[in-house]
Amino acid sequence: MVVGERYLGTGPSIMDEAKQRERASKRALARKLKRAEAEARKRAIKERPPFKGLQIRPTASLFDDAGKQEPGENNWAGFGFDIHPQVTLASSALLIVFIALTVMFPTGAERMFENIMDVLTKNIGWFFILSANLLIIAAIYFALGKFGSIRIGGNDAQP
Repeated sequence: MVVGERYLGTGPSIMDEAKQRERASKRALARKLKRAEAEARKRAIKERPPFKGLQIRPTASLFDDAGKQEPGENNWAGFGFDIHPQVTLASSALLIVFIALTVMFPTGAERMFENIMDVLTKNIGWFFILSANLLIIAAIYFALGKFGSIRIGGNDAQP
């Protein structure tokens, strides 16, 4: 039997063609919606008001009126070291002065260290013992608790 130019039962029916057209229009609509969503996201990001308070990237100033700085951008790197000059130079100078005074005046330094040790052990020795015990208890708690299986250093880290 012939309907139009098609034979019934031998080719795609009119219903199949209608379903294909419907699917094609749904796909076209989905592509159109995806493009519109991407454009709306870009526009929303571009037109959003600036953040106040907690920033995505830390800045050098509390009120965000200084230029953006990355942590470590002023560091000195070389010979296998990466140092922050202000912190390293100040602490190194203090350490050198302390060592030089200890070497220059050994008897005075010995008396000073003994006095400091006596004062600390008599007045806050209990605090040292309490701190050590609390640290041991905390280490055991973390090791045996749910945090004991956390791998520090990433998935590829070796113990």
